[in-house]
Amino acid sequence: AGLLASDDGGQLYAASSGRGAVLTFQRNAGPPALDFQQILIDGLGGIAPGVEVTYIITVENLGPSDVASARVVDQFPDSFESVSWTCSPQEGSGADCLAGGTGDVDTPVSLPAGGVVTIRASGIVSAGATGRLSNTATVSAEGVTDPDLSNNSATDDDTVLSPAADLQVSISNGLDELTPGDSVVWDITISNAGPSSVRDVEVRDDFPPALFDTSWSCVATPQAGILAMPLTSDSLVQPRAITFSADGRTAFVVGGDSLEIWTRDSLLGTLSAPERLQQGVDGVLALQGASDVVASTDGRFVYVAASDSDAISLFERDAVTDEFTFVDFWQDGQLIIGRRTGGLRYC
Repeated sequence: AGLLASDDGGQLYAASSGRGAVLTFQRNAGPPALDFQQILIDGLGGIAPGVEVTYIITVENLGPSDVASARVVDQFPDSFESVSWTCSPQEGSGADCLAGGTGDVDTPVSLPAGGVVTIRASGIVSAGATGRLSNTATVSAEGVTDPDLSNNSATDDDTVLSPAADLQVSISNGLDELTPGDSVVWDITISNAGPSSVRDVEVRDDFPPALFDTSWSCVATPQAGILAMPLTSDSLVQPRAITFSADGRTAFVVGGDSLEIWTRDSLLGTLSAPERLQQGVDGVLALQGASDVVASTDGRFVYVAASDSDAISLFERDAVTDEFTFVDFWQDGQLIIGRRTGGLRYC
C-alpha cells in the first residue's frame, strides 16, 4: 500500500496491495475532505455505483455503397436506472441521424460511404449494482451486403463497479451539564451521502463506565412504503394525479392548470424542485382542470387530460436539455394544434 499526491495537491492516489487496485480521490477546495473519483483494478477502469457513465459509440460506413437507413442498437444492462443519448453526424461526411432520445438506443442513421455518426449514451448506474459493466452496441442494415460483419458489433466490458459511500455519523445529548443520577439520551445519526448503497454497516457505541441500565432503539428513514412529504413547498399545484417514468427517476404531477416534472433522487428518494408548465405560459394550452397524466414507456412523451379544457395535451422531452415543451392538444377527438405532422401518431 502507498499514497501519492499530485503536484498541485488536487488529487490523492492510494495503492491497495490487498485488492491490486489504485484509487483516485479529489480534494475539496473548502473543508479538508476527499471525494472518491475512480478505481483501477488489475489495470481495468472502475466507477462507483450511483454515478453517471457515458459511452461513446462511433458508427462508420467504410463503403463502397451508401446506406440510406442503418439501425444502431445499444441495449443498456439492467444495472442502469436511466439512459439518455444524443447523436451527432460528422461534419462534411454527409451522414444524418436523430438528435437523441431517452431509454436504450435503437435508432436509424443515414450513412453514405465514408459517413460517420457519434452517439453519446449516458446512464445512472444503480446504487446497488455489483461486478462489472458490459455494454454492447451493434449496427445493421437490411438489403445491404456487408463484406465484414465482424466490426458490426463492439463491446465495452472492462468497467469495474467499486462501491464508494460517504458514511457520516453525529452524536449529541443536547446538554452542557448533567447531574449524577439523572437519565440522559444521546441521539446518534448515521447517514450515507452516496453515491453507492451500502449493506451490513456496523455501528458501534461503547458507553462510558459511568452509565448503567442502558438501552437503545433505532429508526430508519425513509421507512419503506411511507412518503414523509407528498410534495415540498416548491410545488404550486394541488395534486390531482401523479405518475412516474418507467425508470422511476421522474415524477409527473398535475393539478389546477399546471404540469410539474419532478426529479427523484434514486439514493434518498427525495424530489427536487420541479420544471413547471402552466396554462397560458410559453404557448401552453388546454391545461385547465388538469386531472390525469400518463407518460410513454421511453419517457419521451407525457399526456395530460384536462377536464375543464375537455382536452388531451401532449408534451415532449428535449433529448439535449431534458426539458419538456408543449406540442399539441386534442379536443373532441380532433387535433387542434398540429405542430407535428401525423396527428395522433405518438399516442
